Amino acid sequence: MRNRCWTSDQLDRRGLPHQDACPFCDQEEETLDHILQTCVFARTVWRTLCSALGKPQWSPTAQDTLKEWCVARASGAHKPKELRALLTLGLWELWKHINAIVLDGASPLLEVVVRCVIAEGRAWQQASLLKGEVGSTFELLVGWAGSE
Repeated sequence: MRNRCWTSDQLDRRGLPHQDACPFCDQEEETLDHILQTCVFARTVWRTLCSALGKPQWSPTAQDTLKEWCVARASGAHKPKELRALLTLGLWELWKHINAIVLDGASPLLEVVVRCVIAEGRAWQQASLLKGEVGSTFELLVGWAGSE
């Protein structure tokens, strides 16, 4: 939220080598807001996760900023702590996927991100970081991942 991750825009400011465009879409500069929220790939991931939550209207738009979007999702939520944990999980898996693309030559695949969210989410549930109705969200994602 404080824009301290070493994305291409941050590397450029420091005169360090960096890629020219977003590894997900290859259309825009790689900024934290872009790769985690406004990139067409990230928005597709969020649309999938928000739909599984039963909140497709929460999907981000290209005009949203990451911080404002996350704050708006958590404000007024029925279970804000669990929702913040789910948002963090989605952000974390997007970040790990972008690193796999840049560092390991992986391809941007929605299915991979969703399966990682499911696996990590279940681990978070076992660690009691996610409780209650969140389990049904993962079952919806499992159903989606199985249908692809």
